[in-house]
Amino acid sequence: MVVEMYDGEERRVHARLRYAAFISYAHKDKHWASWLHRKLENYRVPKAAAHEHAGRRTLRPVFRDRDELTASSALGPALMDAIEGSGHLILLCSPASARSKWVNEEVRAYRKRHGAARVLPFIVDGEPGSGGDDDCLPPALLEPETPGGPPIEPICADARKHADGKRLAFLKLAAGMLGIGLDELVRRDQARRQRRMAIITGASMTASVATGALALYANDQRAEAVEQRQMAEANERRAEATVDFLVDTFAVANPATENARTITAFSILERSADRVETELANEPAVQVRLYQALGSIYKNLGLYDESDTMLFRGKKIAEPGSEAAAWLSLYSGLTMYHRGRLDEAEKTVSDTLHGIQDDWDKAAELRAWGNELLGLIHRDKLQIPQSLEFYTTAISLYIEMGPEYDTARARAIGVKGLVLAQDGRFTEAKAAYKEALKIYEREAGTKHIDYATTLNNLAFTQLQDGNAEAAIEGAKLALEILVSILDEEHPTLAQSRMNLGNSLYALERLPEAEEMYRSALNGLSSAYPEGHFETGFAHVYLAMSLSGQGQTEKALKHLQFAKKNYDIGYGQKHANHGDLEIHRAIVLHAAGRVKEAGNACIKGANILAETIGLDSVSAQGLLEKCAQRGLPITG
Repeated sequence: MVVEMYDGEERRVHARLRYAAFISYAHKDKHWASWLHRKLENYRVPKAAAHEHAGRRTLRPVFRDRDELTASSALGPALMDAIEGSGHLILLCSPASARSKWVNEEVRAYRKRHGAARVLPFIVDGEPGSGGDDDCLPPALLEPETPGGPPIEPICADARKHADGKRLAFLKLAAGMLGIGLDELVRRDQARRQRRMAIITGASMTASVATGALALYANDQRAEAVEQRQMAEANERRAEATVDFLVDTFAVANPATENARTITAFSILERSADRVETELANEPAVQVRLYQALGSIYKNLGLYDESDTMLFRGKKIAEPGSEAAAWLSLYSGLTMYHRGRLDEAEKTVSDTLHGIQDDWDKAAELRAWGNELLGLIHRDKLQIPQSLEFYTTAISLYIEMGPEYDTARARAIGVKGLVLAQDGRFTEAKAAYKEALKIYEREAGTKHIDYATTLNNLAFTQLQDGNAEAAIEGAKLALEILVSILDEEHPTLAQSRMNLGNSLYALERLPEAEEMYRSALNGLSSAYPEGHFETGFAHVYLAMSLSGQGQTEKALKHLQFAKKNYDIGYGQKHANHGDLEIHRAIVLHAAGRVKEAGNACIKGANILAETIGLDSVSAQGLLEKCAQRGLPITG
């Protein structure tokens, strides 16, 4: 029997294969192997996806050694023949399989014949890479391709409830076997499911017209009506309490003692925070929602201490292990991320994802956003493959949730584009931005903050790719949109001006760049309190434009302001302190102060070594600036 394969080279290479896949597993995971075997052999590739990928409609036959070789000894001739004749090896990962001698031998034998790329790990239990008794990755999976080479970092489909879940993990596996994108397969599969549901719904409606049997459920319906009425009354009471709270918050301002034009959003927030605790004590559900909202608003303003306080208050009220508590924890993780506490943020978000229950109303949304946050955290840790995997999972979950989550999907696609650009994959990054822009334009129009932000990201990538002229055009268009819809002091407007300034700086249009940076700095200083890292960015950019115009002392002064913001916003230990020292070295070197510049490079390199490591892409790029000027990084 010859397994179905693609046209061209793939068909020639695999024409002799007898099986689409070989499932390797430990005896303890037999129930998982049985489930997956049935699932694979019964799965029909969606017609649209099959049409675009050489017409392959099935994932069978699949070899499962306990079924196929009941009379053969492990790794005997018959088993080796099956390994030789399988297009992929599906490795069920669990603590049991990690310790299994025969699973490891099967993996080694398969890799020797087909390479590591065709091994598809599928996690069913345990913790990948923990190094303890619960580690689920077999050593044979991680062994280097060549002696002395780096260990393999596998990307796994993860069927555990708190991760991908069974359905998404299965689709990841299918996408790997078919050689197509997960996003595409999920979209095609979802469309097929919706068509089937429409058929089932239509049949059900026809049946309901044809029968009077619904009368048998009248008593149940009356009981449900009573329950629904009680729920409606509770919701109405909560809504009334919320409306009263919001109205009274703005009514607190005393026109006899306060000028209406000087009452700030911050003062209103402070009053709101105090009143939530005292005036809504009888409505804990409302309190939790408001604390969550206040925590998010404070976070957006860069007021992380206040944000933490609000989220902590909400978590004290929320039932432990509840859906509300999970939302609050994810917001806490986001606040930790913005403070540069990446390890704490990762642990908080990961622990929250572990606790999500399938029966929660917003379980899928929580998982999707949690994966986005992990993608963001791993991006800043410069762990690009892991970041991309988390974003791919988030995008797939949004697709599964339906069209109402298209804007959230566009957000995830857009940030995934930034990660791809960070990895130097500019063509893929630009394609991601364009996909996100298309969704935003359809869902919200072009006069929208998310549309403009994605345009800015596209411009930033064009600048990275060496096309500063195109970057300027894109950044100008984004700025034009934002000016038309945002208040002058909105931080996104300032960020857009910094982006345009960077493109102008790249073309050595320094006075114009300086103007953009000063305008951005004014906006950020108004929007954020002292000590926000983005305000620090603006000071650095402005310093470089001033240095380029020979204004060394002014440039160094702005770098001092940047450090002050970093110290407050990040604390004393963060990679951007190293970045700051490298830029100080550039300014000093341009002014002929070579010895001071060398000391700054050494200091910057030491900070980078302690935070992200000198082998990281970002550190290498910064250290190259020292090397180009003949400045030391050790000494």
